[in-house]
Amino acid sequence: MSSSPFEAAASPGGRVVIPAPAVTPPPFPSEVREPLLTPRISSYRSQSMQPPSSWEAGTHMVKSILGVALLALPRVFSMLGIGAGSICLAAVALLAYASLHALAKASARTGVMNMSVLAREELGVTGQAVLDMALIFNCFGMLVVYLVVIGDMLVGSPGEPGILTQDCGSRRVVLAVVAVVLLAPLVSSTSTQSRSLAGASALGVAAILLWAAVSLILFIIAANNGALSHMHWWPKGHALIGHGFKSAVELTSLLSIMLVAYTCHWTLQHSMQSASSVRERQAQGVSAGAIAASTATFLLISICSYGVFGNATSADVINNYSVETLSKLLIPELAQAGFFGIRLGVLIALLLSFPLHMAPLRTSLWQLVFRQPLQGPGLYLVTYVTLGAAWLAAAHLSDIWSVLILIGSTAGVLISLILPGLLSIGMEETLTETRGSKIRRQGGGLVLILFGIGIGAAGILHLAMYAGKTPHF
Repeated sequence: MSSSPFEAAASPGGRVVIPAPAVTPPPFPSEVREPLLTPRISSYRSQSMQPPSSWEAGTHMVKSILGVALLALPRVFSMLGIGAGSICLAAVALLAYASLHALAKASARTGVMNMSVLAREELGVTGQAVLDMALIFNCFGMLVVYLVVIGDMLVGSPGEPGILTQDCGSRRVVLAVVAVVLLAPLVSSTSTQSRSLAGASALGVAAILLWAAVSLILFIIAANNGALSHMHWWPKGHALIGHGFKSAVELTSLLSIMLVAYTCHWTLQHSMQSASSVRERQAQGVSAGAIAASTATFLLISICSYGVFGNATSADVINNYSVETLSKLLIPELAQAGFFGIRLGVLIALLLSFPLHMAPLRTSLWQLVFRQPLQGPGLYLVTYVTLGAAWLAAAHLSDIWSVLILIGSTAGVLISLILPGLLSIGMEETLTETRGSKIRRQGGGLVLILFGIGIGAAGILHLAMYAGKTPHF
């Protein structure tokens, strides 16, 4: 008789019994390896599309961070000072990384790479609806601010000329042409993961880096010529005396502008949804690299611009780069070239940011209203209607400062701090998670929520009580 366990053996009743093969037991918890981020939503995938690399995902994220909020940061530094501004910027960057870390961990444990679906599975239908509304408000508001700044650069603002002459038409007409001729083809793309969009993001980042290099050169020239403005390190202490509550509100509300710059949480997930498996550490590495590179760029442009323009730094710093101002540091020909070159470079960067905000906007809007995936003619309908609404709002708006504070203190804190904090607290623990790790995870989530509530409350109080008034620092 054979001793093989797979060979038939006769039972006393004449039936043939085939013993079952031996089953290997599952690995012990200590042998469980790092989970993979496996997306459950396949509507974003394309079989003919290669999975995006970490470099492409990071480029999308850096381009999203280096958006229009960057133009307001030099003004923030002129109000806070170099020291306080740098500390606050680093703190907001750390909060942004912590929230991205929480999202990556939640995606690793659920296998969901879609932010809206992740919110539904972990926070319920209400959580998903809140996130969708926050994404809609944030992305639509940013599109409006983009158009306002584009209009300032092309047509000009009160007291500052633009690239175009008055013969080219009014602000409304110029923005309409830009929307139809340039933006409509850009935002018609059905995916944020194509190689062409990765190249567009890289081009936009390169344009911002060139601007940073020019601002550094101007800073050095001003320092050598003794024309550098006096820069303070901290908010002026004597101006804070007697205005404690108001100053605290105004100082904290400035964090909402910084938070707007780092609100890019949908970008990483949209960029990586076509990948069949993305490791948690890979997502965290992309986030850390993108935030570090963007923060360095923020510091360079903000400090150099503050040094060149001083307390006259505008809420939209591009307005400070006029021919008249540049002529004080450069020969007339170079001043004229710098005026056009900086505006054209920033204009290209802003135009190439539109697809990164339009994609989550139209997806969240369609899902919130119709509760089904966005596809077919509906994609183009919601895209062009949204673009038209953004043009209409931008045609009647000129102040980007209050709009950025409003976005940051409402949608920004929800997307970047409060919802990731809730995810971090509520996610299920794994077999390999120690008690200390769980406490740190939930404690970190609580910190995100508290900072979100504080920044949001300060921004709303500022807009309700002190908007348009001269700050006391």
